[in-house]
This record gives sequence, C-alpha cells and structure tokens, in this order.
Amino acid sequence: MSYSPTSGLSTNLPQTQAVFYDRNFIDNLKMQLPWYRCVERRELPPQSGNTHRLYMYAPGLGYGQASGSVPADLTIGNGEQFPAAQTTFSTSQASEGTVGTGLIPVVLTDYAVIGQYCDYVNVSDYALATSIDPALENLEKELAYRLAGTISSLVRTQANAAGVVDATVYSGSKTTGTVLTIQDPIKAVQELRQRSVMPFTENKFVGTISPLAVGDMLVSTGYNSLVDIYKHTKEGLDKLLELPGGNGKDDEVQVLDFSGFKFYETPFVTQTASYQSGSATAYRTTLFGHQAVIGISLGVKENSQIGDGEWSNMKLWIMKPEGPSTADPTHVVGGFTSYNVKLVFTLPPHLVMRLRYIDATSGLS
Repeated sequence: MSYSPTSGLSTNLPQTQAVFYDRNFIDNLKMQLPWYRCVERRELPPQSGNTHRLYMYAPGLGYGQASGSVPADLTIGNGEQFPAAQTTFSTSQASEGTVGTGLIPVVLTDYAVIGQYCDYVNVSDYALATSIDPALENLEKELAYRLAGTISSLVRTQANAAGVVDATVYSGSKTTGTVLTIQDPIKAVQELRQRSVMPFTENKFVGTISPLAVGDMLVSTGYNSLVDIYKHTKEGLDKLLELPGGNGKDDEVQVLDFSGFKFYETPFVTQTASYQSGSATAYRTTLFGHQAVIGISLGVKENSQIGDGEWSNMKLWIMKPEGPSTADPTHVVGGFTSYNVKLVFTLPPHLVMRLRYIDATSGLS
C-alpha cells in the first residue's frame, strides 16, 4: 500500500526554519601566561615618588678595597653600577701593632621607574539589554587575558635583557637541529649554583618552557632520557601518564619537577625564526633563580587586579552605572570593565645575572 507524500514540510512551515542562538559560547584558545610567577614582588609605597632604587652590598665588603678607589671591574653609567663576581679574598696578614686602613664598602645601585598600564571596554545600555550572553562579564575575561599578556611580555623582555648584561646567560643554547634534553636544565641549575645563585622558592629554580620542548624531552628514549630515568619506579611511571602541562589552569609541568627545578608550560616564549641562519625556529626555555627579575608595584606588593599574573585569577573592575553622570548625561553607557595597574620589572644591580635561558629548535611543530 502506498502513502501520499507528507503535506507538512519545513518549506511550508516557516517556524521550523527558526535559528537557535546558543548562549553558551565556545571557549576561545588562550595561552597560559605564568611569567609573573617567576618574579620577586616588591612594593613602592604611596607618596614615595615614581622611582624605586635598589641597593646591594658588593660581596666581601667591596672586594676588600683599602682605599677610596673604585674596583677596576666596576662599570658606572646611566645611574647603574655593575661589578663582576668576586673570585678572590685577601690573604694579607696584619702588621703587628698597626691599626691599618679600614675597608671602604661598595654599595651597588640601580633604579626602575614605575609605569602605568590601563585599558577598558564599555558597552551601550542598548547592547547590554539585547545581548544573549552576559557580555560585560565575558569581556572582562578577555580584558584580563590582555593584561596578563602585557605583564608576561614585560617580564619576558627583562629576562631576555639579562643576556645583554651577562653572556653566560645563554651559553647553554643548542645548535640548530638539536632539541632540548633533560640534561640542559640540569646543567643550567648547576651553573647558577656555581655562581652562588639561590633557588627561587621551596629549594627549586623555576622556569617557563614551550610545550614543544616538553614534548621533545618526552619522546626522547635514549640513555638517561627522561623516560629512561622515570621507567624504573612506579612514581616515575605515574608522572609519565599525566598530561605534562596540566589542565589549562594548573600549568606546572609535573614530569619536569626534577633535580632542583620546576617549569610552567606556556607557548608564550621567545621564538627565533631562521635560528642560526637555518630554516628552523628556536624556542626559548628560561630558568629563574632568587631575585632574577624583580617586579615592583606602586602602593601594594601584589596588586589585587594582578593576582599571580594568570588571567583566570585576575579581578578587574566591572561597573554598571545606575543613572546618568556628568560624562554620560543620557546614560547610554550601560557598563564597562577596566584595569589600571602601576608597575615595573627590573634586573638586580650586578653583572652576574641570576637566570639562564636556552634556545633550541624542536622536532615538533
């Protein structure tokens, strides 16, 4: 028995062609930005000017100088004083019955001028009343990501500048075509320890590393590779089973909690295209010791808007004016979200930098 075609079709039932607008927006792709976690944080008190000056005694009471002369390895310029590392101590005996000449201490100094970073997004009352999503709250997240990127850029710039002051900072960089191995950060830590650099926190140096560099370490299966070391214990094998860079909120690389260092994973590392005149791009791994980079905020040690520097933890302003104002007499601005931070990042006043970075190409892309 045959049936006649259906008479009610979507072509003659216009309500079936309605569009559903999903209020649950798709997550966009945001990098993890952990650079601020690698900084020692300090405060410039209110009503104290806009310049923060740092001081440091030269080790060993000014290199044992017994006169008013400046040590030969002290460079002074642009208000900065950078002596090299002390390598010798006095072994001269005192003359019997002679008071002698007192040592003149050398105090090293440098300064940093506070900068101001602010931005905002405002939305009309009409748009807020008609938008299908909580637009202002969602825009706050995007603005927080922008601020986190600004802070990470400033910290990264200072870390890169350390290589201009101290060439040993990048002495562990690899030749083109050679990937990062677990031995490289181990060497970097021990080089810093040789220079008496203390760990950043909890008896560990901390660093930032590209997911590609983590992958290079994990896929290496040679003798004394990361896999070769971890495979001998249950605890080691458990680390290999975990996602190396966390779940997007906790970006500590558990598998690299190793030999006195730990790393935060981030794609936001310095990249060098055509590395060493080759065709590959190098990705920079940076390792920080105690006071390697110093962050100074105006008026508060850890600005509440910044938090730990990760965008998802930031607290920006959200304002929804209840009525007209002098700036908006017709109340057409429904609300705004904004931030305003005052800070600066600087290096310690010394020729011996307290960090290392390693440029290396990757076998991944």
